[in-house]
Amino acid sequence: DLSSNARSGLRVPCSGLVLANLQNSGKVKKTLRFQRRRTMRKALEFPRIDEGKLDAVEALIAAIADKEPGTAGAELEDLAALTGKVHTDVEFAEYWSWTDLDTLARLTLAPEPPCVPDLSREELVELVEIIQHCSVTGREWAMRYYTALLRRSLSLPNVMDFVASGEDVEVIAEKLLQAAR
Repeated sequence: DLSSNARSGLRVPCSGLVLANLQNSGKVKKTLRFQRRRTMRKALEFPRIDEGKLDAVEALIAAIADKEPGTAGAELEDLAALTGKVHTDVEFAEYWSWTDLDTLARLTLAPEPPCVPDLSREELVELVEIIQHCSVTGREWAMRYYTALLRRSLSLPNVMDFVASGEDVEVIAEKLLQAAR
C-alpha cells in the first residue's frame, strides 16, 4: 500500500490516508491526512515521553559529551534519575557524528522497546509503514524505536535491510515473518 509522489519521488504510506475535501476561497481543495489504522495493540504504540524533561536531558547529554571519558559520573546519575535508565558516557560521545541532540534526547527519554514475539502480519505491515513514514518525515527517534522493537521481537539484526528494500510493505512483512522463523 505505498504510493509514489511523482514530483518528489518519495514513497509514502497510503493505507490509513483519508481524502478530505476542504473549501478554500470557493474552490474545493483535496488534501491528504494521515490516520493510523487501529490494528496494533497498545504495547506497540510509541510511548509518550515527558516533553518537559527534554531541555534537561539535552543539557545533560551535551555536558556528558563534552567531558573526558570516565569523568561524567554525576551527570550520568542525574540522567538516570530523569530517564529511569542507566547509561554510559560512551553512548553520548561524539553523538553529533550520527544524530542530533533532540533525537538523542528523545531516544534517551523513551523506554526500551518491548519484545513482542507474537507479532501478527497486520502489525508487521503497520510497523513497516510507520518506520518508512518516520524515515521520510524525519522522526528519527520513532524510526529507531520501532526498528529496535522489530529487532528484539523478531530476533533479526538486519531489520532495516528489509524495511528499506523498496518492496511493497505486504511483501516486506511476509519476508520478515519468514526470516524470523
